[in-house]
Amino acid sequence: MSKVTLTRAELYEQVWKTPMRTIAQQYGLSDVGLAKTCDRHEILRPPRGYWAQKQFGTAALPTPLSSCADPSLDLVELAETPAVEDSREAPAPPAAYDAEIQELLRLTEGLPQIVVPAALHSTHPLIERTKIHLAESKPDDDSMVVTRRYIDPPSVYVSVGKDNVGRALRFLDALFKAIGRAGGTVTVIRNYSRDPVTKVEFAGIEVATLRLREKYKQKRLPPDPTDKWQYRPIEKILSGCLVLGGGWPSDRPYCEDSDKTGKIETSINRLLIAWVHAAGRERIRLKREADERREQERQERARQAKAAERKLRRDDLLRRQKEEQAKVDRLIGDAESWHKAHRLRAFVTELTKTGCPPNLGLSASSFTDWLQWAREQVDRLDPLKASPRSILDEEFQE
Repeated sequence: MSKVTLTRAELYEQVWKTPMRTIAQQYGLSDVGLAKTCDRHEILRPPRGYWAQKQFGTAALPTPLSSCADPSLDLVELAETPAVEDSREAPAPPAAYDAEIQELLRLTEGLPQIVVPAALHSTHPLIERTKIHLAESKPDDDSMVVTRRYIDPPSVYVSVGKDNVGRALRFLDALFKAIGRAGGTVTVIRNYSRDPVTKVEFAGIEVATLRLREKYKQKRLPPDPTDKWQYRPIEKILSGCLVLGGGWPSDRPYCEDSDKTGKIETSINRLLIAWVHAAGRERIRLKREADERREQERQERARQAKAAERKLRRDDLLRRQKEEQAKVDRLIGDAESWHKAHRLRAFVTELTKTGCPPNLGLSASSFTDWLQWAREQVDRLDPLKASPRSILDEEFQE
């Protein structure tokens, strides 16, 4: 940043000619910082709402710069910031565009300078329809002619003074034909809540919506003395300057009549090239989003595959652990059964030695049969012996 020195009068002229925010950016300051600088050098600033009032021609005259008793305040030293181009408008390198966009770019850049004719010939269908609608629309009290909103089929939105209708139609006709020659399309869509929407597409990408209007200022007229409400009507003062924009008047225009850029008729070639660049940037953005989406899907598939593989390994581990635990449980059960069989065999052997105890209440022959049964039950319980058949092992058959 380089230092720049202004006089109080020069800074005063700037702050009353240009909004504070714009000046502050130029000098690398905030709005508050520039306001403090003005206050320090006794420079009165525009009041709140001044710029909105000025837009409609109702702002008060600037407050004159007062004299300053301190000579040291006559000079204001600021840092001037070099202008930075708007990165949003910077086109991507042509090499980054796909083949279709590159072909459209070569086509639009190779078009000769488009000249708007002095009269309509072989009128574009949309302009012919708009011409009929404007002819049927009655001028208002301020001589403004506006495309009607709820008429079918819809036409291009145009809002101009009646003296500018012919020029507006010729410009739009030349623009739409040039869009067609450059490989683009123009369509008008009925909008039931607002004005019809005119869309411009290149390579299937919507790059602009168009509204053609004429600039005007609003002037408050003196109230009617006989009106008890003292209502002050507003008069629209047409400027003759046409603006091609994409939305309401506050939106940034694509082109407009001005001393710097000339008439909008000279902007058609530039608009076509800019719109193809816009389609190219949108294609790049969509491709980047598609690539990111595919990468996210790939990562999700990899995550799901990893989770499935992890589940398989976990399930296999749980299955093998369950099988192993079953073998361990059987081993423990067999060991417990063996201990029981060992104790029972010792018991049966002792009974054999001592004979039939009185509490069994068995005869000698019955005791012999009982001992045989007891030995079979002990062998059945012992995992080291072949198990004889037992009714306890039978299952009920339907």
